[in-house]
Amino acid sequence: MLSPNHAWNLPLRTIVLSIAFLTLAISSASAQLVGRANVIDTDTFTIGGQTLRLFGVDGVEFHQFCYVDGEAWACGAAATRAFQVLLDPVVVSCEPTGARIGDIAIAVCTSEEGDIAEIMVRQGWAFADQAQSENYRSAEEDAREGAEGVWRGVVAEPWAFRADIAAIERRYIDRMLAQLPLDAEQILVRDGGRVPVFTGFDLAVGVTTEESVSREILIAGLPDGFLEAAIPDRGVFDWRLPALALADLRQMILAEIERVAVQSIIAELGQRPGTLVEVVDSQTYYEAILASAAGLLAEARQPVLMVASERLPEWIAGWFSGSPPEGADIVRKDEIIDPNYLGTVDGIDVFVGGTPESDSYLFPADMLLSVTYSSEAGNAVDIAFAAADDPSIFVIRFDQSIQWLADAVVTIRYPYEPPPGAYEN
Repeated sequence: MLSPNHAWNLPLRTIVLSIAFLTLAISSASAQLVGRANVIDTDTFTIGGQTLRLFGVDGVEFHQFCYVDGEAWACGAAATRAFQVLLDPVVVSCEPTGARIGDIAIAVCTSEEGDIAEIMVRQGWAFADQAQSENYRSAEEDAREGAEGVWRGVVAEPWAFRADIAAIERRYIDRMLAQLPLDAEQILVRDGGRVPVFTGFDLAVGVTTEESVSREILIAGLPDGFLEAAIPDRGVFDWRLPALALADLRQMILAEIERVAVQSIIAELGQRPGTLVEVVDSQTYYEAILASAAGLLAEARQPVLMVASERLPEWIAGWFSGSPPEGADIVRKDEIIDPNYLGTVDGIDVFVGGTPESDSYLFPADMLLSVTYSSEAGNAVDIAFAAADDPSIFVIRFDQSIQWLADAVVTIRYPYEPPPGAYEN
């Protein structure tokens, strides 16, 4: 049984009739619902805004396929259309049993043609749900013997079909999960660890030191039914859609692992011993970075300036858009390919990074010695379900050991510039 989001696209005539002949009568004493029905799938419909499901039967799922003489047949779509034909011209009367599935009321429903559930079973479009009732068992046997509806071919019980879909979804996710630790390891150690602000450091997967820090990431997985979402309204399954959904999830997980790993290195940089220099404007800022970098340049060590990404100072943006400080030498190194790289000011590489809003860090590019990743399983990371029986949340864990040279980090703090309108009501 599909959710209302998967409802069949009804013809305009049906919609108009459903609106024009909404509930004719509602008896408050018996909670009886009477009116025109708007079909959702093979055993579910609405009357006057209330969603109802037929008691005692389980309709063929809308997206099910049957096989007749070895050929696939969209029997679920055919069953839905048969239900529409049955209910479209008539007034339906329903007695809710009191049982509910979420917002859906289970009900015994009739029309001028008789018991609607029995008709659907007898026509071969629904199965008797003997866990609810024995009333429709003989009707199912008659339909089977007469090769009515789905019984003209090979069909799976709808409850077995739903269980198969859930099992297939879990196998898809399990397969991706088994490959992810290797993919994550390749991401973490590729291209210099995606930290181009540093040069010459070692990246490894192995045993971390006692100073290592544990990282944990929680990521929402795919919702139940993502395979069903790959089945458009006309019931033609497109395998590319779940494959794309899984590929997008994989990329999201790997990107988040990489982001956390890189930002953790930058965060540790800000905690290294150092000195603080406070400035008041762009001129004193420029003088401060030149003075802080002078010793490194004299030693032929590459200085790096990392500035706040959330609030890039206007004067720094201006340096790289045609308004550099007087006498400054602005260069961009083509060999540094990174979206956070701005260029070089008087030999100082400038990057936008995850520093506090009004801080800049100046440090030598060779300050980072090594980064080692490890997990309990011996991979770079462990990736598992947050709960073993719940694939909706992934938990990612890894230890990160970072080794530094003893150089001091110079923090250059400038006046904070609140964004326009930050204090407006």
